[in-house]
Amino acid sequence: MSEKKFDLAILGGGPGGYTAAIRASQLGMSVGLIEKGYMGGTCLNVGCIPSKALIHSVSVYLEAKGAKSIGVKAADITADWSAIQKYRNRCVVKLRKGTESLMQKNNIDVINGHGVLKDDTTFDVDGTVIKSKNIILATGSRTKSLPSLPIDGKKLISSTHALSLDELPQRMLIVGAGAIGCEFAYIMSGVGVDVTMVEFLDHALPMDDEEISIEYEGLLKRRKIKIHTRASVESVDTTGDGVTAHVKPRDGGDEFTIETDIVLVSVGRGPCLKRCGYEDYDIPIERGFIQVDEYCHTGVGNIYAVGDVTGGLMLAHKASAEGIMVAEKIAGMDVSPINYNNIPRATYSKPEVGSVGLNEREARDQYGDTVKTSKFPFAASGKAVVEGKATGFAKLIAIGDEKKLVGAHVVGPSATELIATA
Repeated sequence: MSEKKFDLAILGGGPGGYTAAIRASQLGMSVGLIEKGYMGGTCLNVGCIPSKALIHSVSVYLEAKGAKSIGVKAADITADWSAIQKYRNRCVVKLRKGTESLMQKNNIDVINGHGVLKDDTTFDVDGTVIKSKNIILATGSRTKSLPSLPIDGKKLISSTHALSLDELPQRMLIVGAGAIGCEFAYIMSGVGVDVTMVEFLDHALPMDDEEISIEYEGLLKRRKIKIHTRASVESVDTTGDGVTAHVKPRDGGDEFTIETDIVLVSVGRGPCLKRCGYEDYDIPIERGFIQVDEYCHTGVGNIYAVGDVTGGLMLAHKASAEGIMVAEKIAGMDVSPINYNNIPRATYSKPEVGSVGLNEREARDQYGDTVKTSKFPFAASGKAVVEGKATGFAKLIAIGDEKKLVGAHVVGPSATELIATA
């Protein structure tokens, strides 16, 4: 049995893991990165990057179709789904190779295989023993399902399956209207799929500010996307050629059915914990997530955990920030805990949604009558008007006479970039 020794060993090569690896190497540590799949994790391979590639293709297609309204005439504009998929794959492969190159340039030893934690200094990777003074657990997350919606990869699919569909269905039911569900609603409706959504909570994008959610939901409907809120899919019948979904209103009323060709189950993500050895070594876990302190330390030896596996905001840039902080702390630098209120969230459909800080309900719960809000519509923005993107608005939430900013929310063009200002 071979053995390797490092100053830092990291389990998981996603944004949290590989960013921590690079920073640790820059600070003079020997680093081993254990990854059983592709470098880049969910974000690069089956998440952020491929979905944004599809969104970009669909956006260009829709803009070209509507170009006549601004004096540009073009004929025979079509969306070639097969070619769009090839573009999506090229983007993923190019960025994956770039990440692999970064590992080489930073002298990071990438160990391919399934890593299992053995104690606070040891991993077993398919028979290879990895010894390390410090450990970071960055195993990420996986798509979740529901007992009533067992994913089979054919008629009931996850977002991973939806990214690489060989053929487009005529009809798609999306269960869950969070950021992932709404992004796929935009993609699929944009290329002609008849999309219906079912969301258990009150509005689409239910975690966003309510005014933003209501505005966005209206824009979905303008795209002829049907959405049933305050409802749940109780069961599905897949015995025929398509799927019959049985839907139950949350607050009472008659149950109804939706006929569709395929169901995309988009009900969130859960941590990747199975077969990692965490439970066998007293890593603190609650509700399925690893528990950590403000510096991402687990309380066990020199073991840290970052990214989706710790819960909270499941975002690539959050994982990267945690990875950098932990690497610097291990190196003995004076670091500050991350301010999670200042982490922006984004939905990359058209229009985009960007938000940071508290929504209005949260602000009023914390600060009561001291809360002040203001809104600015894109219809009053000259640039938005001339670009034909004058829908939506920006909303600021402040407190006290000094009007201290505690939340900012944008629904409209370039929202995911504008939110950086706040």
